[in-house]
Amino acid sequence: MTEIQTGDNGQRIYEGNHLLQIAMPVGGIAAGCICLNGYGGLQDFSIRNAPVLSAMPDRHMPLDSAFALLHLPGIGKTRLVEGPFPPEKIFNLGLKSQGYNGGGFEGLPRFRHCSFKGEYPFGYVQLSDPSLPLNVTITGFNPFIPLDDINSGIPCAILEYRLENKTDESIPYQFSYHLSNLAQWGAIHCAKSKAVPGLGISFWNESTPESPVFGSAAFGILNAEPSIKACWLRGGFFDPITALWREVSTGNFQPIDALPNDGIPALNGGSLMVEGELAPGESIIFPVVITWYFPNITDASSSDSPLWHPFYSTQWGNALEVLEHVRSHYDSLKSRTQAFHDALFSSTVPAPVLDAVSANLAVLKSPTVLRYVNGDVWGWEGCFCDKGCCPGSCTHVWNYAQSMAHLFPSLERTLRQRELEESMDNRGHINFRAPLPGMPLNHDFHAAADGQLGGIMKTYREWQISGDRAWLERMYPNVKRSMDFCIEQWDPRHTGLIEEPHHNTYDIEFWGPEGMGCSFYLGGLAAAAALARDAGHPEDAVIYDQLAECGAKRLDEKLFNGEYYQQEVVYEGLRETSFSNILVKLKENPSPEGEVFIAEGPKYQYGSGCLSDGVFGAWLAKLC
Repeated sequence: MTEIQTGDNGQRIYEGNHLLQIAMPVGGIAAGCICLNGYGGLQDFSIRNAPVLSAMPDRHMPLDSAFALLHLPGIGKTRLVEGPFPPEKIFNLGLKSQGYNGGGFEGLPRFRHCSFKGEYPFGYVQLSDPSLPLNVTITGFNPFIPLDDINSGIPCAILEYRLENKTDESIPYQFSYHLSNLAQWGAIHCAKSKAVPGLGISFWNESTPESPVFGSAAFGILNAEPSIKACWLRGGFFDPITALWREVSTGNFQPIDALPNDGIPALNGGSLMVEGELAPGESIIFPVVITWYFPNITDASSSDSPLWHPFYSTQWGNALEVLEHVRSHYDSLKSRTQAFHDALFSSTVPAPVLDAVSANLAVLKSPTVLRYVNGDVWGWEGCFCDKGCCPGSCTHVWNYAQSMAHLFPSLERTLRQRELEESMDNRGHINFRAPLPGMPLNHDFHAAADGQLGGIMKTYREWQISGDRAWLERMYPNVKRSMDFCIEQWDPRHTGLIEEPHHNTYDIEFWGPEGMGCSFYLGGLAAAAALARDAGHPEDAVIYDQLAECGAKRLDEKLFNGEYYQQEVVYEGLRETSFSNILVKLKENPSPEGEVFIAEGPKYQYGSGCLSDGVFGAWLAKLC
């Protein structure tokens, strides 16, 4: 393995085989993303309202490709602006025995040396080659501006290419960027393209506006007047790439920009080229911006799925409008993103912590997060390679996520509103998986104790951050209903500890009091009491405070073993008698398996073990 180096600020610089594991999401909040890989290329075009991830390469869209070329006419050399191609990908047999299936450009000559440094929201790729007079730095990002969810949710990927002359001679260059028609997905028969003079190329398809494949894409080079090839050679197999290479590598780029306003059929892609000359030691930056716009979402698993629309469709009408917006506001978008980066990475927090905190911010820009047209956020638990994993902004899973509440608090508040106003029934039972809009909401399963109680703590956090008294007064009656349900459901004897079986993030029920569930309970009681006082209901606060005080004392007495908090497994003397009833039947019909049940009690309990989440509720309470 290649040794990992560190930069001046302690952040790791990856080289060699470490680069194979890098894929940094570049896209907007709940707007999809494209990943910048460790070699400076783009992969995983998750821009069509679903994940497309390289852990399962046979799910790749074979039509998606994007790459840059650098031609140096003075020395007659041309390079794909990426680092060495990893053999692991060359011999990837995941594509149904076809080997690596890419855009056709992967085998072009590349830079010899490459490194990657991630300081999210920026990713930096350094490229060099002893046979070339220019070094290249690629900076990938999407605007990430705390409190500005609109500009942080732009459906775009930005790559800044910095060309630097490392010699004492002037070096002429031709830099070109090439992108397949991202709008031809599912609509090859009606995909079109046209040149946008002075900027780039617009792609779209003429599917019906209600079609799931309806959409558009665009790309441009800012701060330049690029030559435009709005359509590649329309040949078979990899003829378009072959023709492109022949033109670019000989310095004979052929523009195709005199197109009708309604575009031309374009089944492949387009290219942009800028040229100039760098004096000794001089450098120049070309920002390449790729935008997309796919406004229709369906649930592929449901034949009667309604049509939803991402929030960004309320801000722009197509991908070209997005591109124009980025061009018009580029300096501000970049400088405000840079300001956030600089504030974060100039802190005294240890470098490994900074790396962990910043890298996980990328989840907000991944297909894990969706946002409806009304502004509400909805999230998966994560992503499979080709679809979301485990739906519904799962309350106990999203307990672990803290960044959005502090960086984009208005978005986080929508999660509390959905929990307490839409996912809760008249009893106070919260469905811990919120359905997508228009899909049925059921209350026929357990409430999740950690998720529901964590939501009460987070409601207090949202009130503290926003100071919005009208929001507090709106939410408090729902908080009270939720808290009272938790007490009645899991602590009906008002002991201050959860005793009844309670569903949790491990997808099981814990029987009897234990550290994790009880720490959530005590944190929820404390938060509910504070909210009650702030909302003008001191009588409620007294009840919750008394329970919390009693519970805190009993938690230490019953569950702390001198080293950590454990579980007291209880299944007798409870209101819930299901396990006791099972034991009666097992004793009536003895078997070896039944004897294990009788001896050990309910499955999956941690008992005297030390649970990694044993005081998770206390941790969350401190953060809230």
